[in-house]
Amino acid sequence: MLAGLAVLAGCAGQEELGQVLPPTMLRAQLTGRTFTGLIGQQRFFITFNRDGTASYYGAETEYVHWRADDQGLCIEWYGAVGEKCAPVYLAGYASYRVGTITMRQIAVPRRDGWRAD
Repeated sequence: MLAGLAVLAGCAGQEELGQVLPPTMLRAQLTGRTFTGLIGQQRFFITFNRDGTASYYGAETEYVHWRADDQGLCIEWYGAVGEKCAPVYLAGYASYRVGTITMRQIAVPRRDGWRAD
């Protein structure tokens, strides 16, 4: 699962498909948003928080530390030694590819309705 999540990320603007996202753009596209995808046949959901933590819901519920740098998306699982980093590629509107995994942003409820930033 660690290798799978180190392979995650997601949102499109003027960037070209297949382009590696720079850290500032990656932070802006992930922070405060929830994404979904598949690792093998297992669906997962992950929410990237502003404080550098993320909540991962898949085969297990886990909490991780995350950051964006020149290597891409870097994730460190609580209780694990070291972090894993992988470049993040734009895969479509609100979709990103990290390694072999594609994740897309999902709409989340708000007080004034639904949003899909």
